[in-house]
Amino acid sequence: MQPPKATVRPIQRFASAVSKCSVESAAYGKCILADYNSVHKDMCVKEFMRLKDCYMVCISPRPLFRYLYHFLKGGQS
Repeated sequence: MQPPKATVRPIQRFASAVSKCSVESAAYGKCILADYNSVHKDMCVKEFMRLKDCYMVCISPRPLFRYLYHFLKGGQS
């Protein structure tokens, strides 16, 4: 019989992703900060999508998904 798996809470996965996506997070923050007085929808969509993609790869509990997602995105993280 195998020992029970330790459960990982979603907030723990998110915290881990935040620490691994610091480059993308900084790029998004700089984009918003560049013109913070007139922030509007899709202002920094390119930077946001890179940050979102990084989070999705890091949060996924399945290693194969992370590999395929990274591969299909052209190796960008």
